[in-house]
Amino acid sequence: MRWGFVVGLQLLCLAGGVMPFDPLQWVPATIKNPLVDLMSNFLPVIMQVQRLLISHHEDDSKREEFEFVIAGAGAAGSALALRLTERPDWNVLLLEAGGEEVPIMDVPFFIGQFQSTDANWHYVTTPQTTCCVLMKDSRCDYPTGRMVGGSTGINYMFDVRGNPKDYDNWADMGNKGWSFADILPYLKKVEDMQIPELQNSDYRGYGGRIKITYPNSFFDVSGLILKATEEAGFPMTDDYNGEKQTGTGRMQTTTYEGSRWSANAGYLNEARARPNLFLRTRSFVKRLILEGVRARGVRYERGGHEHVAYATREVILSAGAVNSPAILMHSGIGPADHLQQLGIPVVQPLPVGHNLMDHTALATITTLNKTVSPSIPDVLLNPLNLVNYFARKSGPFTSPGGFEAITFHEIEGAEFHTPGWPDVEILYASLNPLATRGLADVFRLSDVAYDRLLEPIKGKPSLVAAIWRLRPKSRGRIFLLNNDTSTPPQIDVRGFSDPEDVAAVLSGLRAFQQVLAAPSFQRVGARIVDAPVPGCEEFDFDSDDYWRCAIHRFSLPIYHQSGTAKMGPPGDPTAVVSPDLKVVGIEGLRVADASIMPLVISGHLQFPCYVIGEKAADLIKQENGN
Repeated sequence: MRWGFVVGLQLLCLAGGVMPFDPLQWVPATIKNPLVDLMSNFLPVIMQVQRLLISHHEDDSKREEFEFVIAGAGAAGSALALRLTERPDWNVLLLEAGGEEVPIMDVPFFIGQFQSTDANWHYVTTPQTTCCVLMKDSRCDYPTGRMVGGSTGINYMFDVRGNPKDYDNWADMGNKGWSFADILPYLKKVEDMQIPELQNSDYRGYGGRIKITYPNSFFDVSGLILKATEEAGFPMTDDYNGEKQTGTGRMQTTTYEGSRWSANAGYLNEARARPNLFLRTRSFVKRLILEGVRARGVRYERGGHEHVAYATREVILSAGAVNSPAILMHSGIGPADHLQQLGIPVVQPLPVGHNLMDHTALATITTLNKTVSPSIPDVLLNPLNLVNYFARKSGPFTSPGGFEAITFHEIEGAEFHTPGWPDVEILYASLNPLATRGLADVFRLSDVAYDRLLEPIKGKPSLVAAIWRLRPKSRGRIFLLNNDTSTPPQIDVRGFSDPEDVAAVLSGLRAFQQVLAAPSFQRVGARIVDAPVPGCEEFDFDSDDYWRCAIHRFSLPIYHQSGTAKMGPPGDPTAVVSPDLKVVGIEGLRVADASIMPLVISGHLQFPCYVIGEKAADLIKQENGN
């Protein structure tokens, strides 16, 4: 449901500096600083107001037994809920720890801002030595969605499905049924391509659940990047999700008519109307109910009380690559020595939580002498922008924060390179001249790093380029601090712990610098900030040693956590689930989310997670004669 009037009225009042009402006196009713107050205070308030105004069908019955219990209403869990309830005789309980998605979250201009609300788990990593060193306490911010729709409601809405070789590689590891030929029909089934020139591609889908468009462009930086890349002699791609991934192209996003298109919009809005779907929000799954080596249900907390739910057929964990392994370990399924140290009885020893993968990026900042993005106050305080958004679905509110171009780069000649399989991704965004402090807060940047790197460019038009290796060798781990389910899982991401990942990103940086040297960028005075990264002063600026130092210090994960319940064939000692997603040695239990990825894909995780949910539903139906 799109409540345009409600959102428009509230934003108009924000622009004028006054809230129309102050229902619970959460914050003062007058804005003194539109930029700071809106981002830090008033967006969460609007979320709460909309939750009061908007009603959803939600299960409040006392029913405790279902055919299936799904933990997590993210991309995979939402797909499972829709597909399993296609069988009218199957009752499905969908448990979500967070609350409902609300309309203000669908406005692309506010991309990233909801990571500071209760729609995020607010995880941070353990202190790091090989990445995030300049973040507060050397801990990386590690957001993951905690709401109906999961991370699809707070992410940056990119459609980047990966390379065909990613999936063929999964199959080559013994995971039958997961090759690109197997996966492509699911990718097409999920997708509802709205870009006319891509609708006839053999690689794209039309009529699926998730709509894909180009973002409306209001930021000059995308045109600059596309032109300069061509001038520098690098390849271009018309569709990085099509036949040829390598090159620079326009960003494709999960948006439609100027709004976010999440798992909630694409899958659950239809599923909610079915009498056999039971959705319970604010329901935190703590552990499994096991009888011997069979999963019978889950224990979950809701409204301050513990509840139970039983599954006559299967329990499915779709809680994400951080929370699914935590649920398994709290239930006695995990590394035996780790569980024994915490006093958790071991039911099934498996390498749960190991093999944590993420894309960890070097962040670079380039100043320009030409404005490439509108200022946040200019956007918010112009009533015409509101009129254009809600009446015509146009204007700057429809643009996802200047993320409009993307590069996939092959490091030809590198020992680890395979032709046609890009090694590095470069993601570009314009940096609002007034947003440096907010950027620092979002990413937990330390004061010393802010003072050195961001404060001097405050008020200057800038470009941020994040550069990462697409198939990193570095591996981290999810583990438990104690046996209390209310204690957050511990995340040791260990980005850039493998030197080969550092070398790949350094090569990607040098390619980016060639693009910056192209005429189009030079005409706007493009120049990488040369204030030395704190801790790297001993090295000459722009030397390889300098950038190796900077990569470890001024870097952050891209929140593509995966691999912590790895899929593998029978006999694979590193596997937690089999290719049919069943947990090894446990009956009636599957995992269906990014946890199962044996290797992270050369892209972003939103679409592969939809595919995992769709395929899991088909596997279940096939086993049950459907």
